[in-house]
Amino acid sequence: MLHSDALQTASLGLPSSGFRPDDPEAINLEAILRFLRKRYRLCLAWLFSGLLLGIGYAAVAPSSYTATAAVLLQDPTRRTAGDLVVAQTDAAHSTNIETQIQVFTSNEIIGRVVDTLNLVDDPEFGRNAGGLRTWLILQARSLLRPPSVLNYKPRDATIARVRDALAIRRVGISDVLEIQFTSIDPERAADFAGAVIRGYIASRLAEQESARTTMAALDWKLLAELRDKAFPAAPPGEATASIVAPGPDARARFLEEQQKTESYRVLYGALLQRLGEANSQLPSPGLQVITPATPPVIASSRLITVIALIALTGIGGILGLGHALLREITDDVLRTADDLRGFEAIARVAVIPKLSPTELCMERSPRGNAQRSYGADCLPVYDAMGKLAVAMLGAGSRGSSRRLIGVVSPQDGAGASLVAAQLAKVLADTGSKTCLVDANWRLPLSDVSLPDKSRYGELTGGMERAGSTTGMLDLLTLRAAAPVSDLTASLSIVAALESAGAEHQWIVVDFHSLAQTVDLEAAINLMDQVVVIVEAQRTTRQALRDLLHVVPPLKLRAIVMNKAAVRRQKAKPWRMRNLYLKTVTMGRRIGIDLLG
Repeated sequence: MLHSDALQTASLGLPSSGFRPDDPEAINLEAILRFLRKRYRLCLAWLFSGLLLGIGYAAVAPSSYTATAAVLLQDPTRRTAGDLVVAQTDAAHSTNIETQIQVFTSNEIIGRVVDTLNLVDDPEFGRNAGGLRTWLILQARSLLRPPSVLNYKPRDATIARVRDALAIRRVGISDVLEIQFTSIDPERAADFAGAVIRGYIASRLAEQESARTTMAALDWKLLAELRDKAFPAAPPGEATASIVAPGPDARARFLEEQQKTESYRVLYGALLQRLGEANSQLPSPGLQVITPATPPVIASSRLITVIALIALTGIGGILGLGHALLREITDDVLRTADDLRGFEAIARVAVIPKLSPTELCMERSPRGNAQRSYGADCLPVYDAMGKLAVAMLGAGSRGSSRRLIGVVSPQDGAGASLVAAQLAKVLADTGSKTCLVDANWRLPLSDVSLPDKSRYGELTGGMERAGSTTGMLDLLTLRAAAPVSDLTASLSIVAALESAGAEHQWIVVDFHSLAQTVDLEAAINLMDQVVVIVEAQRTTRQALRDLLHVVPPLKLRAIVMNKAAVRRQKAKPWRMRNLYLKTVTMGRRIGIDLLG
């Protein structure tokens, strides 16, 4: 029903210009809490939107799987005694491992994998891997740099994509390399990781085979030369002996030739043995697979998806907070009672929740010239006006002059007529002679045959009895029989109020909105108290300021915020249960009576 804070006394003491963000004293915990209570729905909407976007990304984004294999590199260096030699060997060994990592990611190894698996036509890594995005990039390149497109090779693009999906790292300071390959298919990820290892092995074997072939060709050429020298056609010393006469010098020369031939024969034998051993040795790839790649079971993109979900949700929350701050700065609409804290002239605030047509209980066919809202039997508004009337009765008891109450709103449709009628009923129910003046003179006169019809200047006024429990409520309807100006109508309203004030203790005047006429400004000197009606989520601060400039602060009795979106108390479950039991019991009794 009525909000628990429907009527509250506030000595606010804030500047009439409203809340100023640049005021250092205005930024406090209470202002922050009011801001959160007011804009939490907008922040939650953005936060929920970011969460939905993250969930959508998680649902649409393809899952990626990372297969891992571990290989042990063989140490090609030999470690000897001595700290310096060992240190130099360790440095060379570490450099060799880093070099092999670069070899794994070289175009030669990856290109071998691309050619072996025919990845140029692969839908994930091939020429059409990027889909529409790749096509748009190619079209943009063709417009900006046509020569680069002519030199574009699908194989090079495939190698680049495969290199991006490949990750190789050294495990600590050991000789173990961890090879990881990421793909949308776990089986393909494991196959590609194994293909990279096989490509490296094939490259090393091809390199060793090429080096061995080259070395073998050189060794065979050297072996042929040594054979000619180790096994000459003429025995050593015969050619020398046939030319030079025998003697000591000839014998020495003979021995020298014989020793040289023996040396060539030893070299020839050693080289021949080495060639035999080289032919018998198998080439070594330089690594050993210690953990083969297997298809992963859990997607590696799960962590990325969670991070993206959290990031998008956080971005949504930040955007929501920024949007709420922007709305708070630029929004000039009054939405809650807290928005009225920036007006120092306000002494009392009453909040009326937004009511349904059923709760308003309006009459379909009003009597006489009464507006349809005058016939409403609305308990929430009646209770709120009853609390407000307590302050008015106290103010009226201090002097007999305070008996004219003006009810006005900044714009039309705020519910001023409903509030004025309920306030008049409350005052009439106290036993005071009350008159409700309908000063909406622009409305048509529905009943022209009123018995108590009189003229107030250019306006026609009809006095009739209105609905009230005590019968102390009269309704004076002011209407224009012909088009009149605002000034003429305002003077006629003042004349009507002066004449009606003699026989009524309370006069409640339902004025036009300030945006339509200036009737309130013309009759403000006659008014003892003024009640301003603002509509939540429609009335602006500027419109309220314009109205408060017309009303003196001492005459402003209260501001009523109508149609406010407040949390209304729901019926408790046990009450609903008791109502159900009472209904069932009554039905049983009726059934027994009918049968009896």
